[in-house]
Parts: sequence; structure tokens; C-alpha cells
Amino acid sequence: MKTMKLKSIFLLTAILIFALTSCEKSSFESNNEAILTTEEASSADGLFDDADDQSEIYDDNEYKSTEDLSYCQPTITIEYPEGTPYPRIVTIDFGNDGCEGRNGRVRKGIIIYTLTNDFSELGSQRIISFDNYYVNDFKIEGSKTITNTGINEIGNLTRKIEVNGQITTPEGNVIIRNAIRYKELIEGFGTPEDHWDDVFSITGTASGINSNGNSYESEIIEPLIKARNCKWVQTGILSIISDENTITIDFGQGTCDNVATATINGEEKEIKFRW
Repeated sequence: MKTMKLKSIFLLTAILIFALTSCEKSSFESNNEAILTTEEASSADGLFDDADDQSEIYDDNEYKSTEDLSYCQPTITIEYPEGTPYPRIVTIDFGNDGCEGRNGRVRKGIIIYTLTNDFSELGSQRIISFDNYYVNDFKIEGSKTITNTGINEIGNLTRKIEVNGQITTPEGNVIIRNAIRYKELIEGFGTPEDHWDDVFSITGTASGINSNGNSYESEIIEPLIKARNCKWVQTGILSIISDENTITIDFGQGTCDNVATATINGEEKEIKFRW
């Protein structure tokens, strides 16, 4: 009888441990899909933002900031299809061998953009497309349209950003990305020849499909703050709904790094973005 009691106690203990272990299973372990979506959405944003940066830096066939002349120089051609200054079609060709630029990014292929008018004019657009274009072996396809929406009530330049595209990772995984964002230039407006001192406040929504074929939607809860001279968002909060799970991403307090805090079901975890 004593042996049977001991066996019962051991069995009950084992069941209890298993139950506790199951209950304590990390929300992140059971929601790997949400983490994957978060990382891929951030990578896609960064890659499309980088293309926008390149289109501004190389406008008018030259760097806007001479500090970058030590980096790789692409070949730039400008066409005037109507024989007038605008519209103009600018082709930025980084070649096929890899062209290393600021922050160690290696670019290959071509960015093509159409500028409908001087971009300081209200309503002017920069429409970006790609031809076999890669950054650090991520392939970027689709389009990005930036519209000058004017000066807001506090005197800052604003833009509307529309992205419809996809990213193919170095491993061959495909990420679909669609977004409508609103950018406000909150620092750097007084130095138009130096784009690298620009800082933006970003709001808006996005949707897409991750590399596993699962869809998601996202919304910026607190404006994302991003300096052009940093390839990551430095502060702000983003909410992503994926596979019936909601994950909140806090990008921190202003440090330029690839670290953010993700929260699912009240549990927090530090994550690091690949891009």
C-alpha cells in the first residue's frame, strides 16, 4: 500500500510539473509566427525607406552631402521625356558587382524614379521602381510613391508614403508589403543640402503576407521616430495583428540600434531585427 501511495504521489507530481510547464510555456514560443511577421515587416520597411533615401541623395546627378563622397558612387542618368525640367526620370545604377555605401549596405541593380515636379512643390511626387535591385542580398520589387503634402500647422514638411511591393530574402523567402504612411520632417528642414541630419516622425498603417504565407495588419500606435543617419527606428510603438495574435513593438528611447521590446499577452521579450 505504501508503495502504491508513493507511485501515486510521483505520478501526481509529474502531472503537476507537466501542467505547470505547459502553462509557463512562453507566449513567444507559442507565437513564433507573430515574431516572424514583426521581423519581416520591419525589414521590409527599412529596405523601402532606404530606396527613398537613395533617390533623394542622388537627385540632380550628385550627392547632396559631400561627406559621403568616399563611398561607392553609382552611375546616374536623367531623362526629360517632355523636354522640360519636369517630369524627369532618374536612373541610379549600382552595377552588378556590389556597391558598398553608408552603414555598410551593399547595393546592386537599379533604382528608377520619376519626379513629377520640383519636390518642394505641394502635390509633387517621387515614384520609385526597381530593376533587379538588391540591398545586402535582399531583392526589392514593386513601387513606392512619395507625395509632398505640404507644410503642417507647426511649420513642418509632411509627406504621404504608399508602398506596394515585395522583398525576397537571401534565403529565397518572399515577403509581401503594402503600406500607407505619413512622414513629418521634425529636424533638418533648415539644411536642405544635408539629408543625413533629417529626422522623421512616422504614422500610418500597413498590411502584408509573411514568408510563411500568413497575412497581417499593423498600425503605428505612437509615432515612430527615425533619423536618416540610422537604419533603424529609434523610438515609437507599433501594433501588429497576425494569426489572431496581437504583438506590440516598443522601439525604445532613442538609441540607434536593432533592438526592440515585443509584448504578447503581457509577456515581454527583447528582439533584434535582421535588417
